[in-house]
Amino acid sequence: MIAETLSEQMLRENATVFDAMVNHRFVRDIEQDRLEPRVFERYLVYEAAFVDMAISIFAYAVAKAENIAQKRWLIGVS
Repeated sequence: MIAETLSEQMLRENATVFDAMVNHRFVRDIEQDRLEPRVFERYLVYEAAFVDMAISIFAYAVAKAENIAQKRWLIGVS
């Protein structure tokens, strides 16, 4: 018997959440090319804020690393 892959395990254990995500109205509207431009623009505002915050958190983590080895490890993770 072949062992379950990590991807298969993650999909199985999170099937309900995954199904809810891929069947969300926003995703369905994108898939069917019917997403209103104002809705997409609003999404981009949130996405830009998320990316900005992620960059700030990552930069802070690198700045607070105690040595160059830790800094290099963090940079490698990204």
